[in-house]
Amino acid sequence: MSWSEVPGTDHWQLRVDRIRGLLWLERTSVPFGAAEDLTPSLVKFRKLLVRIEGGPPRRLLFDLRKAPGRNDDAFEQSTKKLRLMLSELFDRVAILVRSQAGRLQVDRLNRSEGPAGAAETEIFTEENVATEWLTRAST
Repeated sequence: MSWSEVPGTDHWQLRVDRIRGLLWLERTSVPFGAAEDLTPSLVKFRKLLVRIEGGPPRRLLFDLRKAPGRNDDAFEQSTKKLRLMLSELFDRVAILVRSQAGRLQVDRLNRSEGPAGAAETEIFTEENVATEWLTRAST
């Protein structure tokens, strides 16, 4: 692998693979307190993207496997901004979850909002399948 680390935050870790043109955004295991805590975290995330030399790649591996499970309405509503932002910033987004339950939750949220941007988005439970999909030519 050719991943290089970008300094992250308590909630987000970033790695860049310039050879394959990928950005890996990993949600850490640090929980958010209240749902409204997500918004300042998103501001920090956008600042992280600015630090990436040459700008961030247009294909994202969004790794949620370490994220604490959470499905309360307030938190799911607050994540809408994140999903919209990712769909606007990236051409392809592979969402990596740890279980089928996580896959169902992410799929439900994506379907409930309808198309949120231009990004092709798929949900995966296997890292190698997700990165393979990201590096394949768009259909």
